[in-house]
Formats: sequence, C-alpha cells, structure tokens
Amino acid sequence: MVTGPSLDCRRLLRYRYAWLAFWLASTCAIATSCARETPAAGSVSGAMVAGTGKSRYFVTNASGQSLTNADTNTRVELQPGTYALALNGSIRSLTIRAGETATVQAGGAMVAGTGKGRYFVSDASGKSLTNADTNSVVELFPGTYTIALNGTAQSLTVRAGETATVSAGSAVVAGTGKGRYFVSDVAGKSLTNADTNSAVELFPGTYTIALNDTTRSLTVRAGETATVQAGSVVMEGPAGGRYFVSDATGKSLTNADTNTAVELFPGDYVIMLKGKKQSFAVRAGLPTVVRDQ
Repeated sequence: MVTGPSLDCRRLLRYRYAWLAFWLASTCAIATSCARETPAAGSVSGAMVAGTGKSRYFVTNASGQSLTNADTNTRVELQPGTYALALNGSIRSLTIRAGETATVQAGGAMVAGTGKGRYFVSDASGKSLTNADTNSVVELFPGTYTIALNGTAQSLTVRAGETATVSAGSAVVAGTGKGRYFVSDVAGKSLTNADTNSAVELFPGTYTIALNDTTRSLTVRAGETATVQAGSVVMEGPAGGRYFVSDATGKSLTNADTNTAVELFPGDYVIMLKGKKQSFAVRAGLPTVVRDQ
C-alpha cells in the first residue's frame, strides 16, 4: 500500500511554502515602493541653449517674468510650458514637454580685425542687441543681423552651430600724431575720427579722409591697412601772432598760433599772417617752414 508523506513532512512543506510566499510579497512591496519614490530617468523637464559656453542666456515666461539664467551649454530645469530665451539680445520661443529637455542651437558672429575697434550688433528692425571688440565672438540665435563698425555697416547671417565672420580693414593718416583726421563715406556722412598715426577699423569700401579741411580719398580692403601720408607747415614769427591757411582757390582751411605746426595733406597752399600772403607746398612726411617776411 502506498502511503502519503508523514505528518512531520507535511508540516515542513507547509512551513517552506509559507516562507516563500512571505518573501515574494515582501520583494514586490519593496519594488513597488521604490518605483513610487524614484522618478524614472528623464522625467524632469528642462531647457538648454547649445553653444560655446562663453555666453549667458535668460529665461522668461509667457507673461515676461524673469525666471532663471545660465551659461550656454548648461541645462536649466523648468516645468512644461512655453518660454522665451534671450541670448545677447536675440530671442527664441521654446516649448518644453514633460520629461524632456528642449534645446535650441546658437551660432556666433565675429568681426575679424585688429581687436582695437568695437562692433555693434542690431536686429533686422534696427534694435541694438550687443557689442564686442573686433576678433571677439558673440553668441546669437540664428538670423540676419546688421554689424556696425565705426559708422560703417554690413549685413551678416548667423546659422546654428556656426560662427559667421566679416572681415574689417583699417585706415590711418600717417603724421606727427598731433592732428586729428575725420572719416566720411562717399555720400558725405561723417563716420569716425582719430589722431594722426592712430588707425581706425572700417569695413571694406572707399572713404573720404579730412585733415584740417584738406581731403583725400582712401580705399579700405579686408585685412589690410590703407595709409595716407600727411605733411605739415609751421609759420615762424613773433609770439602771439596767428596765421591762416587757404587752398590754392582761396578757400579757408585752418589756422594756428605762430610757431605751431598744423598737419595737411600734400599740395599747394597759401599762408597769411597780418594780411601778408605767401605761397607754399606741403610734401608727404616732411615739415614745411614759412618765415614771416
């Protein structure tokens, strides 16, 4: 006759089954609790401006309230919604969804030059956005901008992940450094000015240079310095006198105290002291001395 397990064996089996059921229940409870307490990866939403990491962007909500800011390439946590991001004055709208990081890619703009000039960036409407020294990059959202450099201007298109560059040249009047020259465009609009022997950065083009009302035309090319050479004149005479300089047509140009030099572009001129007139010529790089007769 076949008999079943003994009473002791049956008790042992029931004990083992009960312990196994308890272990399974405990494991499931722990797993469920952990699932509730630990967020799934990527469940926190946020925003980031991808760039060089050298600029700072600012976040505002739909009502224009400032919320937070960070360096480009740094993520900020935000609730789902639509926000405005500002980067060096350029603006982008961004929509964030739950559990996602919304990213916008910036680009950059630069004026290649000597690093001694300063350029200014405006949007298509003419609104001023930011400025920097030449040879320094500014991060901007993709778009078309106007770049101004010492009164000269060029259009520039920024693309995501790229640096758009425009090259400047420069102009200088070589002289003693004691005179001041003025730069105008071909339409006669005044642009900038500097002491002689000091260069100014300009976008390529043709300009008019005025020095004590004498003028020269000058063409600036990208990456080059265009130079015009001045000369000078001085009227020697008694202290306290004042002399006057005119061009060959009689047009009055400038005046100075006796024994004080003025810088002029090369050419033929007339000098007058106490009603007495004398003709003289100025040569590039040379001083001309006229004596009271």
